[in-house]
Parts: sequence; C-alpha cells; structure tokens
Amino acid sequence: MQFEILHPRDLADADAASWRSLARAHPDTSTPFLGPDYARLVADCGGPDAARARVLVIREKGEAVGFMAYRKGRLGACAIGAPFTDYQGLVAAPGLGLTPEELVGALKVGRLDFTGVPSTQALFCDHFREHDESLLALLPDGYEAFSKDRKAAGTDVLPEAARKKRKLVREVGEVTFEACRQEGAALELLFEWKSRQFRETGQPDVLAPQWPRTLMRRLAQSPDPGCRAEIFALKVEGRTIAVNLSLRGETSLHAWVIAHDAEFHRYSPGALLFDEILRWMPQERLTELDFGPCSYPFKVRLSNGRRKVGVGYLGRPSVASAVSGLAWGLREAAEKAPLGRVSHWPAKAMRRLERFSTLHGV
Repeated sequence: MQFEILHPRDLADADAASWRSLARAHPDTSTPFLGPDYARLVADCGGPDAARARVLVIREKGEAVGFMAYRKGRLGACAIGAPFTDYQGLVAAPGLGLTPEELVGALKVGRLDFTGVPSTQALFCDHFREHDESLLALLPDGYEAFSKDRKAAGTDVLPEAARKKRKLVREVGEVTFEACRQEGAALELLFEWKSRQFRETGQPDVLAPQWPRTLMRRLAQSPDPGCRAEIFALKVEGRTIAVNLSLRGETSLHAWVIAHDAEFHRYSPGALLFDEILRWMPQERLTELDFGPCSYPFKVRLSNGRRKVGVGYLGRPSVASAVSGLAWGLREAAEKAPLGRVSHWPAKAMRRLERFSTLHGV
C-alpha cells in the first residue's frame, strides 16, 4: 500500500474520476462533501484551505483504491471546508486493509478530528466519542407516496404546511416557489438573514469571513451535476420571504443553509419552503433530502430515514492526541456528574471553540 499526499488542485483528472466512481458505490459516501470536486472548489476559495487543504491518495499496485480530503494543521487534521463540511470519511474500495493508526500516519499528523462520519465506516466506529443521526426525507416513489408514508406514520406535517400556505395566501397574497440557481439576489438575502439570526441568538457568525460566501456563490454557479448548489426561494406577492441553499449531488440534496424574513415567522416559511422543495425533487430525479443532524420539530416530522453518524478523533501517540483525549475526558466526566445544566457547558465550549478554530484555521 502506497500513500501520496497532494493539494486538491494537483489531483490528476484520472484519479478524480476513480474517486467519484468509488464514492458512488455506497450511499453513505455519494454525498458531494466526500468527493473530489468539493475538495477542489473549497481549496480555491481562500480561507484556511487555500494553503492547508490536502488529499490522501492510497494506491495498491499503482491503482488508486482510496481517497480522503482533509485540512492539515500544525498538530492535527480536520475536515476540509470545516465547519461547513457536514460529512467526513474515507472513500475507498471494499476490503481495504487500513488501521486507524496507519491512516493518521499516512496523513502525517498526530490526530485526525472528525465529525459526521457515517457509522458504516468501520475504520472510525470504535473511536466515536459522540453518536448522532442525520435526518433524511426519502422519496424513492415520488411526493405523493412520501405524503402517504408521512400520514401513515401519524404526522400531519404536510397538511399543516398546506393550511399555513392557505392562510398566507388569504392574509397576504399569492405564494410562489422558485428553484433559482445562480440567483445572486436570493443568495445575498440568505446571507443577510442568516448573519442577523446569528447575532440575535448570540452565536458566532460563521458567514462573517469572506471564504464561506465565496464557496457558496461558486457552488451556485457551478455547472457540475454532481457537486453544485441549488437555491430555493419562497415568495409572496413577489417578495422573498424564505431562502434555502442546498448542496446537490446526483440523486440527493443536502439542506445546507436556510433563513427567512422574521416578519412572516407565524406562517412557518421554512416548513412551507421545504414542502415545495420536496414536491420539486421528483421532476429532477432526486430521491433524498438530507437535513443533517438537527432537532427542529418539522424536520423530524418530515424525515422517514436516518443516517447514523459519529464524532470523535483518531490518534497516534502524540501531544495532539493527548490534548484531545484530555478534552474529551473532561467533557464526558462533566456530563456524567449530577451538575444539572452545568454538565453540558464543556460540550458547548468544545463545539464553540471547534467552530471558531476551524473557521479561521487556528
């Protein structure tokens, strides 16, 4: 087994084609987040990945059998495009005999921090420190079958959206839905609303740096059918009241960023917009809408599938690995202690610190 490390821009087209082929072989790796085109684009948008993005190519007898994009730091590595990359992992041929220690050694780091690794990636599973689930709306047989499935499951989320839409029409005016790729005005409005939401809720504004906005604009302009962004807008009387940007793969959408005009909050514009997106998907031969890990009630009620994922780190004996082990140990001890709300403070602090450090490449 031979290992090669290079910058995404130096990845050969033949290797990129092999990477795509391996990724398509399993539904948990077919997301654009784990493909070569996303890695190339992220590395070309400024920010920390301009200099630190790397691709590991694994070869056997000269043939490329595994790929992994990552961001290399001073001591460890994390997902390329973090904190916006919702899935992470190794794309490889079945039966590749690689241990966690060999992978970290091949990356030439002491530790690999990971988030959103599907539980089907056996290489990582024993090192999950936190378990989660991505919520999926699956439409293999179209919208009507999906609607019947949700009704049979005892949820009225779609009829409720229809009632809210009728109320919006009655009280304000005509409602329209647009799938508006490359619509700059809608995307800029999304950025404005989302940044305002971060400020009002006291969260770090992850859209404040220029590079995430550049990445999303370029994805919206990309002609690549396997890695591009779709922009969706809900309008009333021509006024945009909700916008969603989704990352699009060959058969799936990943609901990436959504925001709405606060004036229309009582009509649940986000839920109305997702209902329209679900109606639109079958005509595009899209069969999966991935909401990612979340607890929003209407997304939970819309989902009829789950993808189990994990968070943690892989390490070999090193200072970087010891520091990460200590942080996780303190967090787990606090969560087990009878401290009430205080028990969750270390986890929140870790997530906030991780978000800041990955956003700015610290």
